[in-house]
Amino acid sequence: MLPASALEAATKARDLFERTGDRKGQARALRDAGIARMRLADLAVAESDLTRAFEIDESIGDADETARALGAIALVCQFANRLEESRSLLLRVLEMNRSERDDRATLVTLVNLAETEFALGETANAVAHARESLDSPMLRLNMRMRANQEANLAAYLLALGEEKEARNVASRALRHALEFADHSVATNTLQHLAAIIARRDAHRAARLLGYVEAQLARTGYTREYSEQFTYDLMISRMHEGLSIDEIIALRREGASMSEAQAVQLARQPRIPQSVG
Repeated sequence: MLPASALEAATKARDLFERTGDRKGQARALRDAGIARMRLADLAVAESDLTRAFEIDESIGDADETARALGAIALVCQFANRLEESRSLLLRVLEMNRSERDDRATLVTLVNLAETEFALGETANAVAHARESLDSPMLRLNMRMRANQEANLAAYLLALGEEKEARNVASRALRHALEFADHSVATNTLQHLAAIIARRDAHRAARLLGYVEAQLARTGYTREYSEQFTYDLMISRMHEGLSIDEIIALRREGASMSEAQAVQLARQPRIPQSVG
């Protein structure tokens, strides 16, 4: 569900739960609304919704939901570039998850912790947490979450200069994302692959960037730290081999591609280096 649609549904649910006096439902709806607002970059209101959800969950003694609300607040801190605060909250949430033996929540927290550490420049720690989550038997069964973590790990490896392994991991992430029709993860992974491709084939990378940006504009999603890193790397590499006019033309061409065409392009060994 797109963030705007999710926000609308959560707001209606919150109003209903408030009228019926269902505090647990109200907290969950507030959390859903906060997450949607976060995705729409309305961070101040998102944090307000999530803080209220946390307070309600804590007051009724729901440990699992309290941890989930606190984890979402940590994400808002991450998006707001309050990284040390985000990491501190996530470490607290991780302890809560493990205390409650909530394996799925533990995995989600590890994913978010890895991204925060990457943003802090602690890439080796990010890789370690990503690998820890990917080794979990539960993640082997949840291929959507696995695809997302593989995509993130590909970016972390690329930051460490491990381009061959990064490409292999990104290729797996793309395969898993497509298998379960997770188009947002597929789009992010195509960007990571484009950053790798740009080193030797800037023309193909520019087309892929055009596709990625068209999808981001359509869905309203914003780049997180790993995606921003590969975006910046790709732009730098493209400008080494292409003029601004060439990049604009190629991006325009890529924007009209379907997902299947973009995937095929990413998987090609080489393509002719011409604008069209």
